[in-house]
Amino acid sequence: MAALAAARCVLDEAAVLVGRPLPERFAARLAHRARRVYAHSDSFRRLVRGSGDRGRDQLFVFLRHWLAALLHAERPTLFRRLPAAFANGLPCRFLGDAEGPPGPAIRDEYPSNEVRHLIA
Repeated sequence: MAALAAARCVLDEAAVLVGRPLPERFAARLAHRARRVYAHSDSFRRLVRGSGDRGRDQLFVFLRHWLAALLHAERPTLFRRLPAAFANGLPCRFLGDAEGPPGPAIRDEYPSNEVRHLIA
């Protein structure tokens, strides 16, 4: 359940960066991969079980990286719109304004609080 919620947040974050909605099935695929890797990798389990927010932040790093790879494979045009640092797991707040702020139409498409916080 937590993997799917985190995957949806990362999907929303990327959608804001590329300027268009991304398929919900991408979140399901990311969550499935996170669960599979968690089940089979001791080092991954140790990373995401970190204390405080550290474990959650590590999960987000992996999810961003995996989403970038998924976009590269299935939607190369959208992948090229992502800032390069996103593929390395960096969140929006560390990417700076070099990419430019999203337009007002994006705000209307994404009413969730998480996304409003990201683009504010």
